[in-house]
Amino acid sequence: MTDFFEENALIIDNGSAFIKAGMNSDEPMSVIANCIAKPRFTRGMKDRIADIRGKYIGDAAQSKRGICALHWPMQDGVVKNWDDMQYIWQYLVDSELRFDLEEDIFGLMLTERALNPRKNREEAAKIWFESFNVPRYHVAVESLLSLTLLSQSLTGLCVDSGDAVTTVTPMVEGYILNDAMWRVPLAGCQVSEYMERVMARAGICHFTTSAERMSVLEMKKMCYVAEFGGFDAEVERLKESTDPQQYTLPDGDVLTLRQQLVETPELMFKPTVDGKEMGGLAELVHQAVEDCPLDCRKSMYENIVLCGGNTNFPNMGKRLQQEVQALTRTRAAVKVDDCSSNETCDPMHASWLGGSVLTTTSPFALGDQDEDYCAKFDKWVTKAQYEECGPRIVTEKMIM
Repeated sequence: MTDFFEENALIIDNGSAFIKAGMNSDEPMSVIANCIAKPRFTRGMKDRIADIRGKYIGDAAQSKRGICALHWPMQDGVVKNWDDMQYIWQYLVDSELRFDLEEDIFGLMLTERALNPRKNREEAAKIWFESFNVPRYHVAVESLLSLTLLSQSLTGLCVDSGDAVTTVTPMVEGYILNDAMWRVPLAGCQVSEYMERVMARAGICHFTTSAERMSVLEMKKMCYVAEFGGFDAEVERLKESTDPQQYTLPDGDVLTLRQQLVETPELMFKPTVDGKEMGGLAELVHQAVEDCPLDCRKSMYENIVLCGGNTNFPNMGKRLQQEVQALTRTRAAVKVDDCSSNETCDPMHASWLGGSVLTTTSPFALGDQDEDYCAKFDKWVTKAQYEECGPRIVTEKMIM
Protein backbone atom coordinates (compact mmCIF):
# COMPACT_ATOMS: atom_id res chain seq x y z
CA MET A 1 0.00 0.00 0.00
CA THR A 2 1.28 3.50 -0.85
CA ASP A 3 2.48 5.51 2.15
CA PHE A 4 -0.20 8.11 2.92
CA PHE A 5 2.33 10.63 4.16
CA GLU A 6 3.66 10.91 0.64
CA GLU A 7 0.20 11.65 -0.72
CA ASN A 8 -2.13 14.62 -0.58
CA ALA A 9 -5.65 14.71 0.78
CA LEU A 10 -7.99 17.47 -0.37
CA ILE A 11 -10.17 18.95 2.38
CA ILE A 12 -13.31 20.94 1.47
CA ASP A 13 -15.13 22.64 4.33
CA ASN A 14 -18.53 23.23 2.75
CA GLY A 15 -20.02 26.04 4.86
CA SER A 16 -23.31 27.83 4.27
CA ALA A 17 -21.57 31.16 3.61
CA PHE A 18 -18.04 30.21 2.57
CA ILE A 19 -16.23 27.19 1.14
CA LYS A 20 -12.68 26.56 2.34
CA ALA A 21 -10.58 24.16 0.26
CA GLY A 22 -7.02 22.96 -0.10
CA MET A 23 -4.54 20.16 0.48
CA ASN A 24 -3.77 19.12 4.05
CA SER A 25 -1.50 21.95 5.21
CA ASP A 26 -1.48 24.96 7.54
CA GLU A 27 -4.10 27.00 5.68
CA PRO A 28 -6.67 26.54 2.91
CA MET A 29 -5.62 27.29 -0.65
CA SER A 30 -8.94 28.86 -1.57
CA VAL A 31 -11.80 30.53 0.33
CA ILE A 32 -14.82 31.53 -1.76
CA ALA A 33 -18.36 32.65 -1.01
CA ASN A 34 -20.82 29.79 -1.37
CA CYS A 35 -23.18 31.70 -3.64
CA ILE A 36 -24.04 32.14 -7.29
CA ALA A 37 -25.32 35.27 -9.04
CA LYS A 38 -28.26 35.14 -11.43
CA PRO A 39 -29.71 38.06 -13.43
CA ARG A 40 -32.60 39.88 -11.78
CA PHE A 41 -34.39 40.31 -15.12
CA THR A 42 -34.34 37.87 -18.03
CA ARG A 43 -36.21 39.84 -20.69
CA GLY A 44 -33.82 40.76 -23.47
CA MET A 45 -31.02 38.75 -21.84
CA LYS A 46 -31.85 35.18 -22.90
CA ASP A 47 -28.63 34.80 -24.84
CA ARG A 48 -26.53 36.03 -21.94
CA ILE A 49 -28.11 34.19 -19.01
CA ALA A 50 -25.87 31.13 -19.32
CA ASP A 51 -22.80 33.35 -19.62
CA ILE A 52 -23.71 35.37 -16.54
CA ARG A 53 -24.46 32.25 -14.51
CA GLY A 54 -21.15 30.76 -15.46
CA LYS A 55 -19.13 33.89 -14.75
CA TYR A 56 -20.45 35.13 -11.42
CA ILE A 57 -19.69 32.54 -8.76
CA GLY A 58 -18.24 32.96 -5.31
CA ASP A 59 -16.39 36.23 -4.84
CA ALA A 60 -17.19 37.33 -8.40
CA ALA A 61 -20.88 36.94 -7.57
CA GLN A 62 -20.42 39.21 -4.55
CA SER A 63 -18.93 41.92 -6.74
CA LYS A 64 -21.98 41.85 -9.04
CA ARG A 65 -24.62 41.85 -6.32
CA GLY A 66 -25.88 45.25 -7.47
CA ILE A 67 -27.04 43.99 -10.88
CA CYS A 68 -27.69 40.33 -10.06
CA ALA A 69 -29.59 38.46 -7.36
CA LEU A 70 -27.48 36.29 -5.09
CA HIS A 71 -28.57 32.68 -4.54
CA TRP A 72 -27.18 30.47 -1.78
CA PRO A 73 -27.44 26.72 -2.47
CA MET A 74 -27.28 25.94 1.27
CA GLN A 75 -29.92 26.97 3.79
CA ASP A 76 -29.74 26.22 7.51
CA GLY A 77 -26.58 24.22 6.92
CA VAL A 78 -28.26 21.86 4.41
CA VAL A 79 -27.92 21.84 0.61
CA LYS A 80 -31.26 22.81 -0.97
CA ASN A 81 -30.21 23.34 -4.60
CA TRP A 82 -27.94 20.56 -5.84
CA ASP A 83 -27.54 21.97 -9.37
CA ASP A 84 -26.10 25.22 -8.03
CA MET A 85 -24.01 23.39 -5.45
CA GLN A 86 -22.42 21.14 -8.09
CA TYR A 87 -21.86 24.16 -10.32
CA ILE A 88 -19.93 25.93 -7.53
CA TRP A 89 -17.92 22.79 -6.78
CA GLN A 90 -17.00 22.55 -10.48
CA TYR A 91 -15.85 26.16 -10.46
CA LEU A 92 -13.86 25.55 -7.27
CA VAL A 93 -12.00 22.56 -8.72
CA ASP A 94 -11.42 23.92 -12.22
CA SER A 95 -10.80 27.63 -11.61
CA GLU A 96 -9.64 27.98 -8.01
CA LEU A 97 -7.76 24.76 -7.21
CA ARG A 98 -7.05 23.67 -10.79
CA PHE A 99 -6.78 20.00 -9.87
CA ASP A 100 -7.32 16.82 -11.78
CA LEU A 101 -9.07 14.97 -8.96
CA GLU A 102 -8.36 11.56 -10.47
CA GLU A 103 -4.60 12.14 -10.62
CA ASP A 104 -3.62 14.93 -8.22
CA ILE A 105 -5.17 13.89 -4.90
CA PHE A 106 -5.12 10.82 -2.66
CA GLY A 107 -8.65 11.39 -1.40
CA LEU A 108 -11.30 14.03 -0.67
CA MET A 109 -12.65 14.88 2.79
CA LEU A 110 -15.90 16.88 2.72
CA THR A 111 -17.37 18.42 5.86
CA GLU A 112 -21.01 18.60 6.88
CA ARG A 113 -23.05 19.95 9.77
CA ALA A 114 -24.12 17.58 12.53
CA LEU A 115 -27.53 15.97 11.92
CA ASN A 116 -27.20 16.44 8.17
CA PRO A 117 -29.91 14.32 6.46
CA ARG A 118 -28.57 10.99 5.24
CA LYS A 119 -30.03 11.49 1.76
CA ASN A 120 -28.03 14.72 1.41
CA ARG A 121 -24.83 12.99 2.51
CA GLU A 122 -25.34 10.25 -0.06
CA GLU A 123 -26.26 12.72 -2.81
CA ALA A 124 -22.98 14.56 -2.22
CA ALA A 125 -21.05 11.28 -2.40
CA LYS A 126 -22.80 10.41 -5.65
CA ILE A 127 -21.75 13.72 -7.21
CA TRP A 128 -18.11 13.48 -6.12
CA PHE A 129 -17.69 9.85 -7.22
CA GLU A 130 -19.72 9.89 -10.42
CA SER A 131 -19.18 13.45 -11.70
CA PHE A 132 -15.73 14.28 -10.33
CA ASN A 133 -14.29 10.74 -10.18
CA VAL A 134 -12.46 11.15 -6.87
CA PRO A 135 -10.37 8.06 -5.97
CA ARG A 136 -11.30 8.10 -2.26
CA TYR A 137 -13.88 9.99 -0.23
CA HIS A 138 -14.82 10.66 3.37
CA VAL A 139 -17.39 12.94 4.99
CA ALA A 140 -16.69 14.38 8.45
CA VAL A 141 -18.78 16.34 10.94
CA GLU A 142 -17.49 19.90 11.35
CA SER A 143 -17.80 19.87 15.15
CA LEU A 144 -15.57 16.80 15.45
CA LEU A 145 -12.88 18.42 13.32
CA SER A 146 -12.94 21.65 15.33
CA LEU A 147 -12.72 19.74 18.62
CA THR A 148 -9.75 17.78 17.27
CA LEU A 149 -7.94 20.99 16.37
CA LEU A 150 -8.64 23.20 19.38
CA SER A 151 -8.57 20.73 22.26
CA GLN A 152 -6.31 17.96 20.90
CA SER A 153 -8.96 15.57 22.20
CA LEU A 154 -11.94 13.62 20.91
CA THR A 155 -13.91 14.09 24.13
CA GLY A 156 -15.57 17.41 24.87
CA LEU A 157 -18.28 19.76 23.73
CA CYS A 158 -18.09 21.83 20.54
CA VAL A 159 -20.10 25.03 20.07
CA ASP A 160 -20.03 25.75 16.33
CA SER A 161 -21.84 28.89 15.21
CA GLY A 162 -21.64 29.62 11.51
CA ASP A 163 -23.78 31.60 9.11
CA ALA A 164 -27.01 29.60 9.23
CA VAL A 165 -27.13 27.42 12.36
CA THR A 166 -25.46 26.94 15.72
CA THR A 167 -24.76 23.42 16.89
CA VAL A 168 -23.84 22.35 20.41
CA THR A 169 -22.31 18.89 20.05
CA PRO A 170 -21.10 16.70 22.95
CA MET A 171 -18.63 14.00 21.92
CA VAL A 172 -17.00 11.09 23.74
CA GLU A 173 -13.97 9.53 22.06
CA GLY A 174 -15.08 10.93 18.72
CA TYR A 175 -18.66 9.63 18.98
CA ILE A 176 -21.45 12.20 18.99
CA LEU A 177 -24.04 11.95 21.76
CA ASN A 178 -27.03 12.63 19.51
CA ASP A 179 -29.56 12.66 22.36
CA ALA A 180 -27.70 15.51 24.05
CA MET A 181 -27.00 17.56 20.93
CA TRP A 182 -28.67 20.87 20.05
CA ARG A 183 -29.02 22.52 16.66
CA VAL A 184 -30.76 25.92 16.55
CA PRO A 185 -31.39 28.52 13.80
CA LEU A 186 -29.51 31.24 15.68
CA ALA A 187 -26.26 32.20 13.96
CA GLY A 188 -24.56 34.78 11.77
CA CYS A 189 -27.46 35.34 9.39
CA GLN A 190 -29.87 36.02 12.25
CA VAL A 191 -27.36 38.35 13.94
CA SER A 192 -27.01 40.31 10.69
CA GLU A 193 -30.79 40.64 10.32
CA TYR A 194 -31.05 41.74 13.95
CA MET A 195 -28.41 44.41 13.39
CA GLU A 196 -30.44 45.73 10.44
CA ARG A 197 -33.51 46.06 12.67
CA VAL A 198 -31.54 47.65 15.52
CA MET A 199 -30.14 50.26 13.14
CA ALA A 200 -33.54 50.87 11.56
CA ARG A 201 -35.19 51.41 14.96
CA ALA A 202 -32.45 53.89 15.87
CA GLY A 203 -33.06 55.76 12.61
CA ILE A 204 -29.49 55.19 11.44
CA CYS A 205 -30.16 53.42 8.16
CA HIS A 206 -32.73 51.21 6.41
CA PHE A 207 -31.31 48.39 4.30
CA THR A 208 -33.56 47.00 1.57
CA THR A 209 -31.50 45.23 -1.12
CA SER A 210 -29.09 42.31 -0.84
CA ALA A 211 -26.28 44.61 -1.98
CA GLU A 212 -26.98 47.06 0.86
CA ARG A 213 -27.20 44.25 3.39
CA MET A 214 -23.67 43.14 2.55
CA SER A 215 -22.47 46.32 4.29
CA VAL A 216 -23.88 44.93 7.51
CA LEU A 217 -21.33 42.10 7.37
CA GLU A 218 -18.55 44.69 7.45
CA MET A 219 -20.16 46.62 10.30
CA LYS A 220 -20.48 43.41 12.34
CA LYS A 221 -16.67 43.26 12.47
CA MET A 222 -16.78 46.37 14.68
CA CYS A 223 -19.07 44.72 17.25
CA TYR A 224 -18.01 43.08 20.52
CA VAL A 225 -19.63 41.19 23.39
CA ALA A 226 -20.28 43.02 26.66
CA GLU A 227 -18.87 41.69 29.93
CA PHE A 228 -20.96 39.22 31.94
CA GLY A 229 -23.47 41.30 33.91
CA GLY A 230 -22.22 44.55 32.36
CA PHE A 231 -24.41 44.88 29.27
CA ASP A 232 -26.61 47.74 30.54
CA ALA A 233 -23.62 49.73 31.78
CA GLU A 234 -21.82 49.28 28.45
CA VAL A 235 -24.89 50.45 26.52
CA GLU A 236 -25.06 53.63 28.62
CA ARG A 237 -21.33 54.24 28.16
CA LEU A 238 -21.61 53.99 24.38
CA LYS A 239 -24.66 56.27 24.29
CA GLU A 240 -22.69 59.00 26.03
CA SER A 241 -19.39 58.37 24.25
CA THR A 242 -17.81 61.41 22.59
CA ASP A 243 -15.82 59.20 20.20
CA PRO A 244 -18.32 56.81 18.54
CA GLN A 245 -17.40 54.35 15.80
CA GLN A 246 -18.18 55.37 12.23
CA TYR A 247 -18.69 53.37 9.06
CA THR A 248 -18.64 54.75 5.51
CA LEU A 249 -21.10 53.19 3.06
CA PRO A 250 -20.10 52.60 -0.57
CA ASP A 251 -22.08 55.72 -1.61
CA GLY A 252 -20.10 57.90 0.79
CA ASP A 253 -22.69 58.24 3.57
CA VAL A 254 -21.19 57.99 7.07
CA LEU A 255 -23.05 56.03 9.75
CA THR A 256 -22.41 56.60 13.46
CA LEU A 257 -22.59 53.46 15.59
CA ARG A 258 -22.92 53.54 19.37
CA GLN A 259 -24.77 51.00 21.53
CA GLN A 260 -25.55 48.97 18.39
CA LEU A 261 -22.02 47.57 18.66
CA VAL A 262 -22.90 45.57 21.79
CA GLU A 263 -26.63 45.13 21.17
CA THR A 264 -25.99 43.12 18.01
CA PRO A 265 -23.97 40.16 19.42
CA GLU A 266 -26.07 40.18 22.61
CA LEU A 267 -28.68 38.31 20.55
CA MET A 268 -26.56 35.16 20.88
CA PHE A 269 -26.88 35.27 24.68
CA LYS A 270 -30.41 36.72 24.92
CA PRO A 271 -32.50 35.68 21.88
CA THR A 272 -35.63 37.00 23.63
CA VAL A 273 -34.57 40.58 22.78
CA ASP A 274 -35.64 39.77 19.21
CA GLY A 275 -38.73 37.80 20.20
CA LYS A 276 -37.13 34.38 19.76
CA GLU A 277 -38.46 31.72 22.15
CA MET A 278 -35.24 29.86 22.86
CA GLY A 279 -32.39 29.86 25.34
CA GLY A 280 -29.19 31.74 24.76
CA LEU A 281 -25.83 30.20 24.00
CA ALA A 282 -24.95 29.54 27.65
CA GLU A 283 -28.32 27.90 28.34
CA LEU A 284 -27.89 25.64 25.28
CA VAL A 285 -24.43 24.56 26.43
CA HIS A 286 -25.65 23.94 29.98
CA GLN A 287 -28.64 21.91 28.77
CA ALA A 288 -26.48 19.85 26.39
CA VAL A 289 -24.10 18.93 29.22
CA GLU A 290 -26.95 18.10 31.58
CA ASP A 291 -28.37 15.76 28.92
CA CYS A 292 -25.10 13.80 28.88
CA PRO A 293 -24.48 10.77 31.14
CA LEU A 294 -23.38 11.71 34.66
CA ASP A 295 -19.85 10.38 34.28
CA CYS A 296 -19.25 12.57 31.19
CA ARG A 297 -20.46 15.93 32.46
CA LYS A 298 -17.30 17.05 34.24
CA SER A 299 -15.21 16.35 31.12
CA MET A 300 -17.69 18.29 28.99
CA TYR A 301 -17.59 21.38 31.20
CA GLU A 302 -13.81 21.33 31.28
CA ASN A 303 -13.39 20.99 27.50
CA ILE A 304 -15.70 23.36 25.61
CA VAL A 305 -14.47 24.67 22.27
CA LEU A 306 -15.95 27.66 20.47
CA CYS A 307 -15.62 27.92 16.70
CA GLY A 308 -17.32 29.16 13.55
CA GLY A 309 -17.35 32.51 11.80
CA ASN A 310 -20.10 33.84 14.07
CA THR A 311 -17.91 33.42 17.17
CA ASN A 312 -15.34 35.99 16.08
CA PHE A 313 -16.74 38.74 18.31
CA PRO A 314 -14.16 39.90 20.89
CA ASN A 315 -14.86 38.66 24.45
CA MET A 316 -17.36 36.01 23.28
CA GLY A 317 -15.43 33.05 24.71
CA LYS A 318 -14.87 34.74 28.06
CA ARG A 319 -18.56 35.71 28.36
CA LEU A 320 -19.70 32.18 27.50
CA GLN A 321 -17.36 30.66 30.08
CA GLN A 322 -18.61 33.00 32.82
CA GLU A 323 -22.29 32.41 32.04
CA VAL A 324 -21.95 28.64 31.88
CA GLN A 325 -19.98 28.65 35.15
CA ALA A 326 -22.84 30.58 36.79
CA LEU A 327 -25.38 28.02 35.55
CA THR A 328 -23.58 24.83 36.54
CA ARG A 329 -24.39 23.19 39.86
CA THR A 330 -21.21 21.11 39.92
CA ARG A 331 -17.74 22.02 41.12
CA ALA A 332 -16.33 21.53 37.64
CA ALA A 333 -14.19 24.43 36.46
CA VAL A 334 -15.74 25.47 33.16
CA LYS A 335 -13.17 26.08 30.43
CA VAL A 336 -13.93 27.50 27.00
CA ASP A 337 -11.22 27.41 24.32
CA ASP A 338 -11.55 29.54 21.23
CA CYS A 339 -9.23 30.62 18.46
CA SER A 340 -8.23 33.79 20.36
CA SER A 341 -5.60 31.73 22.18
CA ASN A 342 -4.16 30.55 18.86
CA GLU A 343 -2.94 33.40 16.65
CA THR A 344 -2.65 31.12 13.61
CA CYS A 345 -6.24 29.87 13.83
CA ASP A 346 -9.17 31.74 12.31
CA PRO A 347 -12.51 30.63 13.86
CA MET A 348 -13.95 30.38 10.36
CA HIS A 349 -11.20 27.92 9.35
CA ALA A 350 -11.27 25.69 12.46
CA SER A 351 -13.15 22.84 10.77
CA TRP A 352 -10.88 22.89 7.72
CA LEU A 353 -7.74 22.92 9.86
CA GLY A 354 -9.15 20.09 11.97
CA GLY A 355 -9.68 18.08 8.80
CA SER A 356 -6.10 18.79 7.75
CA VAL A 357 -4.88 17.41 11.08
CA LEU A 358 -7.18 14.38 11.02
CA THR A 359 -6.17 13.26 7.52
CA THR A 360 -2.57 12.87 8.69
CA THR A 361 -3.46 10.56 11.60
CA SER A 362 -4.98 7.11 11.99
CA PRO A 363 -7.47 5.89 10.75
CA PHE A 364 -6.68 7.90 7.61
CA ALA A 365 -2.90 7.66 7.57
CA LEU A 366 -2.43 3.91 7.70
CA GLY A 367 1.00 3.95 6.09
CA ASP A 368 2.43 0.49 5.43
CA GLN A 369 -0.23 -1.51 7.29
CA ASP A 370 -1.27 -4.73 5.59
CA GLU A 371 -4.41 -4.89 3.46
CA ASP A 372 -6.50 -6.79 6.05
CA TYR A 373 -5.81 -4.12 8.68
CA CYS A 374 -6.62 -1.33 6.22
CA ALA A 375 -9.85 -3.00 5.12
CA LYS A 376 -11.02 -3.05 8.75
CA PHE A 377 -9.89 0.37 9.98
CA ASP A 378 -9.43 2.57 6.91
CA LYS A 379 -12.09 5.33 6.92
CA TRP A 380 -11.62 6.27 3.27
CA VAL A 381 -14.32 5.04 0.89
CA THR A 382 -12.67 3.94 -2.35
CA LYS A 383 -14.24 4.20 -5.78
CA ALA A 384 -14.43 0.37 -5.95
CA GLN A 385 -16.23 0.20 -2.59
CA TYR A 386 -18.69 2.86 -3.71
CA GLU A 387 -19.46 1.00 -6.94
CA GLU A 388 -19.95 -2.25 -5.02
CA CYS A 389 -22.01 -0.99 -2.05
CA GLY A 390 -23.51 2.28 -3.25
CA PRO A 391 -23.73 5.62 -1.39
CA ARG A 392 -24.77 4.01 1.92
CA ILE A 393 -21.16 2.99 2.63
CA VAL A 394 -20.26 6.67 3.13
CA THR A 395 -22.44 6.82 6.26
CA GLU A 396 -21.17 3.45 7.47
CA LYS A 397 -17.56 4.67 7.41
CA MET A 398 -18.19 8.02 9.11
CA ILE A 399 -16.59 8.80 12.47
CA MET A 400 -19.68 9.68 14.48
